[in-house]
Amino acid sequence: MSEKYLYALEDSSIGIKGGTKTSNLRFLIQKSYAVPKGYVLSWDALNDYLLLGESVLQEIRNTLKSLIESDKAYAVRSSASIEDHSEFSCAGLFQSYLNVRGEEEIITSIMKVWQSLYEEKLRAYCETNHIDTQSILMAVIIQEMVDARTSGVIFSKNPITGLSEIIIEAGEGNGDDQMAARTSPERWVSKWGNWIEKPEGHIITEPFARELAEHAHGIAKSYGKPVDLEWAHDGKTFYFLQVRPITQLDIPIYSNRITKEMLPGIIKPLVWSVNTSMINKIWAGILIQLTGDTTIDPENLTGYYYGRAYFNMALFGQVFESLGIPYEGLELLLGLEQDGPRKPHMKPGMKAVKRLPGFAKISRSFLTAEKRYRKMEPQKWKIYEDIKEELDRSSSMEEDLMIARRISEETEAVAYFNIILPMELMMHHRMLAGFLRKEGHDIRSLLLEGVEEAANKYRNISCPMTH
Repeated sequence: MSEKYLYALEDSSIGIKGGTKTSNLRFLIQKSYAVPKGYVLSWDALNDYLLLGESVLQEIRNTLKSLIESDKAYAVRSSASIEDHSEFSCAGLFQSYLNVRGEEEIITSIMKVWQSLYEEKLRAYCETNHIDTQSILMAVIIQEMVDARTSGVIFSKNPITGLSEIIIEAGEGNGDDQMAARTSPERWVSKWGNWIEKPEGHIITEPFARELAEHAHGIAKSYGKPVDLEWAHDGKTFYFLQVRPITQLDIPIYSNRITKEMLPGIIKPLVWSVNTSMINKIWAGILIQLTGDTTIDPENLTGYYYGRAYFNMALFGQVFESLGIPYEGLELLLGLEQDGPRKPHMKPGMKAVKRLPGFAKISRSFLTAEKRYRKMEPQKWKIYEDIKEELDRSSSMEEDLMIARRISEETEAVAYFNIILPMELMMHHRMLAGFLRKEGHDIRSLLLEGVEEAANKYRNISCPMTH
């Protein structure tokens, strides 16, 4: 039999036997965040109970008598070896019990938590995720209940889109109170210090929500990963009841914020089938050059929905984060993101040092893009005119296919500039907007001479191949 089963929540001597949830709570305590006082029953207790039976429960009961205060309510929660892991959250699989009083009720709740190891929903989850159920170990957390006036959850990053948005959900009382009242929590969304969504007739005040957002930002920064937090407020103190890494941030998220600048309007299926193969190939080449990751699949870069082109921004975000650049690095580079007091700078981190040659090569591509395009343009006009004459003379399907292949080959370079030049223009626009802003001008309100005439001029220019 183990010499000790119960440990104070902050006691690191329990090691891994308290489960990941315990380690995460201890992390918060070490970072001086308020966590309700509590204890951890190590997973040795269940192992010994299966071997020795009632004597183990009696030992736990005797220890609890010296620790538990009869006038206080407690939460009894699972802390399994795979729970709140960076790969598996296991949310909702294990039981938790609130407002438990006295050692006998706590013992009963502990046994119910243990029993959740043998329920069908866990077996199904483990089968889906290829986890051996026999390898799961179960510790139990016993914490004082917070007399919550408000409570909720916070995500330091949008768990659906991966965007740098702090999402706060808040309701009155604790989670059980909100479920009993069948009320939906109110929602606040902050991006880089600015509110992009906040409720009307709110339960919590804006300063309250801002303080929560600051806590979430600080915790995520210390934790080193985007986090999902549970919080409660008793009218005086913010208590954090749980912290865990946000999982499943690698799902594809498609956006047309950038593609609408490069591929505007409705795109016909035939045009899409030809265009996307070129665009994807070029983008994949740029990303591979940046990261050295040759596994990037061009087919995963874009999507086609209701006749419009979309980029898989999750993939771009992951690439930029791998270089120590913000997830929205591409949008920031192109000036598509709003300002905010915590808007990040586009400075590659230490992760990008080994990729400096790739950065240098791409930078040179941007700096020389316009010059190279102007040199190429008259050559391509001549080539396309020659191809048009060949098409007019063509007398068979075989000849048409050969000409089509040639058009595809010749157009790859044009497609490259169709990406690079709009990006360069957008960056110049961003730089100009920043310069004018420092001088007290808003570029959106400026009226520039000649813009309308230039737009009309270039709108009517078409390629010989389109006649």
